[in-house]
Amino acid sequence: MSKKVLGLDLGSTSIGWAFIEEGKNKSNILKTGVRIIPYSADEKDQFTKGQAISVNKDRTLMRTARKTNHRYKLRKQNLIQLLSKNEMLPDDISIRKIDALSLYGLRAKSLHQKIELKDLGRILFHLNQKRGYKSSRTAPEQEGDKKVSDYLNEIKERKDTLEKANLTIGAYFYQMLLEDRHYRVKQNVFPRECYIDEFNKIWDSQHKHYPEILTSEKKVIFRDEIIFYQRRLKSQKGLVGKCNFELFHKVTPKSSPLFQFEKIWESINTITLTNKYNERFEITLEKKKEIFNHLDKNEKLTKTDLLKILGLKRTDGWYPNEQIDKAGLQGNTTKSKIIKTFQKLNIKRDDLLKFELNLKYSGDTGEILQPEMIDAGFEKEPLYKLWHLLYSVDESKELINILKRDYHFSDEEAEELNKIDFKKQGF
Repeated sequence: MSKKVLGLDLGSTSIGWAFIEEGKNKSNILKTGVRIIPYSADEKDQFTKGQAISVNKDRTLMRTARKTNHRYKLRKQNLIQLLSKNEMLPDDISIRKIDALSLYGLRAKSLHQKIELKDLGRILFHLNQKRGYKSSRTAPEQEGDKKVSDYLNEIKERKDTLEKANLTIGAYFYQMLLEDRHYRVKQNVFPRECYIDEFNKIWDSQHKHYPEILTSEKKVIFRDEIIFYQRRLKSQKGLVGKCNFELFHKVTPKSSPLFQFEKIWESINTITLTNKYNERFEITLEKKKEIFNHLDKNEKLTKTDLLKILGLKRTDGWYPNEQIDKAGLQGNTTKSKIIKTFQKLNIKRDDLLKFELNLKYSGDTGEILQPEMIDAGFEKEPLYKLWHLLYSVDESKELINILKRDYHFSDEEAEELNKIDFKKQGF
C-alpha cells in the first residue's frame, strides 16, 4: 500500500517542495516546484544580524517622495498662473540663468528699495522652492534620537543668529556669498517661520510702491494658499479600536488623565506585602489613598516610597511583590510631564493640575462603587482641559497662541508646553 507525502526544503531565499508517492519497494515523485522569495543582499545582511526589516519601507519612502514632488509642482503651477495674472511672471531666462549671489542680492535689496514687479515674481518663485523646516506636532521627533536633536538644535541656532543680527534669510545668505562665493546655501536649513517673516517684510516694503497690485488679500493668497500652504495630515481616528468592555465606545488615549487615574488604582490593588511566614500585610483604604497621592504626583513608586507610606522599616521583614521590588509602580506620567515643565520654568500654576472625580469607595475593599456612573463633568476639570488642548491641537503656532491667550503663559512657557508629546503613548 502506497502513501503520498509532501516534502519541503527551506532555503534563505526560496522554498522547494515535492509531492511524493511512497510505496514498499519504490518511491515516485509526482510533482515538484519552488517558490523564489525576492531578497536583496542588503536584506540578507540585515536578516543575519537579527535586525527587523520591512520590504515595504523603501516603497513607502519612494511614494512619499513622489507625493512631495507632485505637490510642489501643483504649487508651482498655481503660482505661475497667479504671477502671470498680475503681470509679475519673469521670463524663463531670468528664472533659470540668475546666479545665487544676484538672486539673494535681489532679496536683500527688495527689503529697502523699489524693484520691478517681475523681479518680485522671481523672489516669490524662489521662496516657493525653499520653504524651510516645519515641525508637525502629529509626528513629533523621537526623544533620545541624537541625530534628530542635533539637527533641530542647529536649525534653532541659525534662527537665533538671524534674530541677533536682525537679518532676513535672503540678506544673511547674501552676506555669506559676498564673503565666500562657494558658500553652501543648501546645507543651511532655517525654520519656515523665518521664510514667512522674510516674505512679509518684502511684501510690505514693495506694497508702498505698488499699493493697487500688492493688496492684503493677494498677500494672503500668495503666502497662505500657495507658497507656504501645507496640507494637514489626515485623521487616523477611524483606526482606533473599540473597548473590549464597552463595545460602543472607542478606547481612550493612555495619556488621558482619566486613564491615568484608572491605571494607578489598578496598580495599587495589585500591591502585596508578605513576610517569611507567608503572612499578608493588610493595606487600609486610607493608606491606599496616600499611595495614590504619591503616584498621582510622581513618575513612579519605589519600594522605599511604599514602606515609608505604610510606616514600615526594611528590618520589619515585609517584602513587596516582585514588580515593585525591581522596577516600582508607574505613576501619573501625564501630570508628571506637565509638573516637570512647570518646575523647569518656575511656573506656579497648581490650579491647572486639579483633577477630581468625586468617587465613592467601598470601606471594606477600597473598590470604586458604581464606576459606570462617572459623568462627563470630569472634562471640565483643569488638568483634563489642559491635557486635551496639548493632545488635540496639531499646529504648533495655533497651540502656542491658545496657551498665551487663554492661559496667559509667556512665549517661553507656551513654547515648552508645546514640546510635550502626549500622542506617542498610544491608546
